[in-house]
Amino acid sequence: MKLALILFALLGLVLGAFGQLCGCQPDPMGPLCASDGNTYSSVCEMNCKTKYRGVYKVRDGACL
Repeated sequence: MKLALILFALLGLVLGAFGQLCGCQPDPMGPLCASDGNTYSSVCEMNCKTKYRGVYKVRDGACL
């Protein structure tokens, strides 16, 4: 039982660390600021995390 709890906790950490398993790589040009006011490492990550809900890139660089 303890092993199952440990594995479940580790799985949660892994899923969180990999951005919901989007499979995206950081953009070599740097982060981007999106219309939802969040900074994303790539357009791929933005689309994955927002589930394509009309969020768009506002500019290069982190949001202020």
